[in-house]
Amino acid sequence: MKDGLRNVASHHVESFNYAIDKCLPRINQYMLTSEVAQPSNSEVVYPFKKMNIWFENFELKTPERAGSSTEVNKMNPYECRMRSLTYQAPLYATIARKFDNEPEEKVTICLGEVPVMVRSKYCNLYNLSEEELTKRKEDGYEFGGYFIINGNERIIRMLIMNKRNYPIAF
Repeated sequence: MKDGLRNVASHHVESFNYAIDKCLPRINQYMLTSEVAQPSNSEVVYPFKKMNIWFENFELKTPERAGSSTEVNKMNPYECRMRSLTYQAPLYATIARKFDNEPEEKVTICLGEVPVMVRSKYCNLYNLSEEELTKRKEDGYEFGGYFIINGNERIIRMLIMNKRNYPIAF
């Protein structure tokens, strides 16, 4: 029974994992480098002639409280439901810049919070047994595949069914 329930949402969880693991780096490949050049007729003198800025990579962390990544501060879906919070994790990006012929400089910054799908690889419930789920106040048969937004469980349907006798075009 429990494996059947987990398979119900497995396509949602696998799709979320694929989006973060494969699609996010692929998006990064196609992002162009921004070039800032000093205008030739400018009265203001810039400390550089040309500056290039680009994204190196993106990394999604796991949900946590107060910015600390210790085991005690990991946030669980149960707490988000009870406190009307969004189950989310910080998305970090490494940004590089280069002035003229100087060596490039890199900095990692947080771009913001991204909702995390329950039971995905980025969820704190990933690969937990029934006993471990129960210790974290979750249902032992939790199958995931949904988000928790402001304490409410939200699901994104992957299939769209059109109304009867109603034309639809893509």
